[in-house]
Amino acid sequence: MGTAPEQTVSVNVFTESGSVRKVVSHFAKHTRGELARHLLVRRGKAPVSAPDLLKAAREKWEAELVPGTARRPHALDIILPG
Repeated sequence: MGTAPEQTVSVNVFTESGSVRKVVSHFAKHTRGELARHLLVRRGKAPVSAPDLLKAAREKWEAELVPGTARRPHALDIILPG
């Protein structure tokens, strides 16, 4: 059995220019890799919850957390400058 959705976080990447937000497809994988690297090399404890992950992501990017449910994982939205 897999991890429960409420205990997982999907990572989405957007660009934002003015008030227009667009999904990033080409560089999303790169940004997810940069997040993983950031989590490995940063000082401090590893995140143990979605809010902890948001706090760590905000050390490097603008980010938001969309809370998950019993059926849907949390979503960490990383917003890159457009």
